[in-house]
Amino acid sequence: MSSFRPGGLDLTQRLLDLAGAAPGSALLDLGCGAGESLAFLQTRYICTGLEPDPHRRRAAQAANPTIPVVDGRAEQLPFPDHSF
Repeated sequence: MSSFRPGGLDLTQRLLDLAGAAPGSALLDLGCGAGESLAFLQTRYICTGLEPDPHRRRAAQAANPTIPVVDGRAEQLPFPDHSF
């Protein structure tokens, strides 16, 4: 399974830099899919994945065993405010 990531990981990092995400910041990867970006993100950030699809969530967790991957949707986050 692959994901659609226009601009690739270079653009992802550029957007995070422009947003002011400092190394060590806690980031939430909404709709993390099979977790392709999580491995990249964890090199600079503390990250958590959020994925509603159980098959993709299991794939993301298997690919990134040290990163929490949580069941949920962006419309109703299962985290306290200001967690990320």
